[in-house]
Amino acid sequence: MVMETLHNEQEGEDAPVVLRMEGDPIELDLPLSRKAAGHAVFQAPFLHVLFPAGASHMGDMVLQNVRGKAFWNMRATQEQSTAAVFVKAQRWGITGWQTVLEHVQAAIAIPGPTTNVRESIFPSSGAAAWPDVLVQRFTAHWRDLNLNMTGQVRGGELLHPTGDFWLSVANWQPFLENLRREGTLSAQEATGMATMLARVTREQPGNLQMPLMLRNGTMQLGTLPVSALQPVFQAARHAAQETAAQAGHAPAN
Repeated sequence: MVMETLHNEQEGEDAPVVLRMEGDPIELDLPLSRKAAGHAVFQAPFLHVLFPAGASHMGDMVLQNVRGKAFWNMRATQEQSTAAVFVKAQRWGITGWQTVLEHVQAAIAIPGPTTNVRESIFPSSGAAAWPDVLVQRFTAHWRDLNLNMTGQVRGGELLHPTGDFWLSVANWQPFLENLRREGTLSAQEATGMATMLARVTREQPGNLQMPLMLRNGTMQLGTLPVSALQPVFQAARHAAQETAAQAGHAPAN
């Protein structure tokens, strides 16, 4: 299945591909009658999501055992949502970071009314832009970490969105200890980071909260692009693989 931008053929210009999905056919259950409000159920054992160059700093994504529901309401008021999606995935692989998130759940809504959403995506003049998108919940497990994110996309061009989010990380102390044990962090680095995080999370021990900013299509942790953390993800992955390999070659008792 290929999802591309809609464009005016009379202009004689091809629209860029915004999202390309490869994999097994998607099971989609749609209502038989056309309704102003309703829902659709979807399910797929495997999805490979390809982004155009510059659209994602994380690279392509691979999702396994995906299922969820999509809702729409063409008569939504300002206090309601024009559309919403709830999705679950057993595994979400981020190829650019060489890492995998597990037990992913997300709930996303686009507040109405529909006319405002349509004007953002298909403006009478200017480039297509993102409507307001509420990330009501995004949870996942990465190794020993429990990740929880909420936030909002606040517009911007399709390939360069802008938004603000909060990321909560629970159970980070054992994670640091594992990085030290695997050699990803030295004992001094692990101690220093643990001391710093303990001060930051003094009011809620064990729960680290960090602001994430999406600016011009780039996700930032403060002023630091999240892509700069890619070596950390890669090092943690390689350390985990080496630990697993050593355990596999260990002599049986």
